[in-house]
Amino acid sequence: MYGNNLDKMRGVMTIIYVADGSRIAPYKNEWQKNDHQKWLMGKPVGGLIDSELNRRLL
Repeated sequence: MYGNNLDKMRGVMTIIYVADGSRIAPYKNEWQKNDHQKWLMGKPVGGLIDSELNRRLL
């Protein structure tokens, strides 16, 4: 079996590591567009990935 076979939802945490100095690429589909608007807070394409929702980990 795969996935959650329980009767209730399980909490999940995802961490995506991005190299320091990475820049925002043009999105290729609607999912990326939605992620761009939500997680990068609408920052311009070509800008640094450094929004409030993308904190720097030390």
